[in-house]
Amino acid sequence: MAGLAKNSYNRMLNEKIVLAPLLAFAAPLPLLLIEWWLPYPFVIEELVKAGLVLMIISAPATKDRTKFLAVVLSGVLFTLSESIFYLFNYLCLHHCSLFLDRLWRTGGLHISSLLILFIFARYGKFWLIVGFLLAVILHAEFNMLFSP
Repeated sequence: MAGLAKNSYNRMLNEKIVLAPLLAFAAPLPLLLIEWWLPYPFVIEELVKAGLVLMIISAPATKDRTKFLAVVLSGVLFTLSESIFYLFNYLCLHHCSLFLDRLWRTGGLHISSLLILFIFARYGKFWLIVGFLLAVILHAEFNMLFSP
């Protein structure tokens, strides 16, 4: 019976690799609602991304390459989902090229910040905090440079 419980536990941990990108795709909607009430939305986004990275890292039987790909996929899905909220604004303005530019830039931001969190989190909690602060600074600078 103990072997069955261990297999279930390992399967649950490995399913986090699949669940994290799906949560990344779903995260922008609740984040959008939360960000209307709380200041510093980039901090909130990076906290959610740190949670996603911790989910991915906690899958022990998974290869590092698979974890890396899950992080990148999470960034892509987060970007696509978040960009959908802005698509209607660009369509109303008849500027699809601006939408594609935004998609490209935010994709780079979200994938980069997730990779920063992933790389630093692999070395422990202290380094996760350092990576979180770097990701927040990157996101804040991005917002100052590219937000209207």
